[in-house]
Amino acid sequence: MIRIGNETVTSIMTKEIVCVSPGRNLKDVLDLMIKNSFRHVVVTTDGALVGIISKNDIDKFILNNKTINNDLQNKLVENLSVEQLMTKNVHTLSHDDSIKEAAEIISLGSYHALPVMNDQNLVGILTSTDLILYLLRHCE
Repeated sequence: MIRIGNETVTSIMTKEIVCVSPGRNLKDVLDLMIKNSFRHVVVTTDGALVGIISKNDIDKFILNNKTINNDLQNKLVENLSVEQLMTKNVHTLSHDDSIKEAAEIISLGSYHALPVMNDQNLVGILTSTDLILYLLRHCE
């Protein structure tokens, strides 16, 4: 049996973090996600973590308003800010957490991505995709 997961999250996390401000237009952020093929964006104010928003958050909002027509849905998304839909009080990982610890936190919390912190500094984001790719590298 091969033991995996003892390395720290910094070895597999995404280090190139895309951050947006809470006041950013939701439509702009959705376009950013689609253009760059990612599903999570970290929300910061003056470099400090204040939230996270996912494509799933936006999709749920749209589905919850499916009784209104598409034009009105588009107007809603265009007139909302990230702050209105983002998750606040975000659970985070520490840069020295093991991959196994991170996988447990992500699975138990039903998260798909968590910011990685070194003290109060945002240093990366760990996604479920990062974990899956890590596992695939360790499969025979």
